[in-house]
Amino acid sequence: MQLNRWLIYISGLIMLAGCARHTGMTLNESEFSRSHVPAHIYLDNQTRRSIDSVYVFHEYAMNSLTYKDTVGARVYFEKIFNTISNFNEETKTVLMEWPAYDSLMTEVNGDFEAIFGKIEFEQEAEELLEDLTQFEESVLGDSSGLTLLDSQVDSAFTTIPLHMNQRVELAIKYFQTRGREVFVRWLERSGKYEPIIKEILAEYQLPEELFYLAMIESGFNPRAHSYARAAGLWQFISATGKYYGLRNNWWFDERRDPLLATKAAAEHLTDLYHRFDDWHLAMAGYNCNPKKVESQIRRYNTRDFWKLKRLPRQTRNYVPTFIAATIIA
Repeated sequence: MQLNRWLIYISGLIMLAGCARHTGMTLNESEFSRSHVPAHIYLDNQTRRSIDSVYVFHEYAMNSLTYKDTVGARVYFEKIFNTISNFNEETKTVLMEWPAYDSLMTEVNGDFEAIFGKIEFEQEAEELLEDLTQFEESVLGDSSGLTLLDSQVDSAFTTIPLHMNQRVELAIKYFQTRGREVFVRWLERSGKYEPIIKEILAEYQLPEELFYLAMIESGFNPRAHSYARAAGLWQFISATGKYYGLRNNWWFDERRDPLLATKAAAEHLTDLYHRFDDWHLAMAGYNCNPKKVESQIRRYNTRDFWKLKRLPRQTRNYVPTFIAATIIA
């Protein structure tokens, strides 16, 4: 095993050196950030170096492909995605204002999807949830300002409150109409994973209905892979997955292992519930970022999920979608 690790490490160094020769560029020689960052945007030196490495790794990846080295290209794309996943929320917010960075990442994602996306990754759940969000917005308009809490479904057999309101009703309508075919497919897949997931949820003393959180995360597809590089049944990004013990590299990805990923998700959800003492807030934290949820709690001085009006648009719809899926299922 140790020998294999050394072989992998040495192979990586050889490929890195080879690509550097082919492109005539090294990480230290790239000045992408210095050449393109607008004067009004401040980035610390570490962030600049990270962005420069993204630019160079992309050059290395595309150069590898000219030599038909798809393995080498995959290594560099993974380096890119690991680098950007480590940016904190403040840095990500700043980078959104930088057109050159946006263009770079659009090119990186486009190249990656063109080469690997159709072969390996499925984004059915993410695309359906985006379509559902657009469907709701077409009816509700800017729903961030609406107070939608009307009633609660009889929760004698559930732990998580299943509120019924306009947003939940729209999600149900969507799953019964334009999203029906996909939802039926998800239900058919669910039988394969239900015993495994519910047993682990019980082991961690978590609500059984969290089983349906995996449904809206991935459609019960362990091969699901989002545009943000989240992977597996529970859609862990690389950094969060590693925090909960899920290893991934270009040889294997434990985020796609249903058993290991469900145990990691159970630990993550347990931590989030202890942090918020509320399942709606915990699920919102699972979807976006716990710190962002806490920021909204402070801003609006409420711990009522339905009154947090400026959460990210998909997060505002995340809990209603979970409730709708749970009610239908």
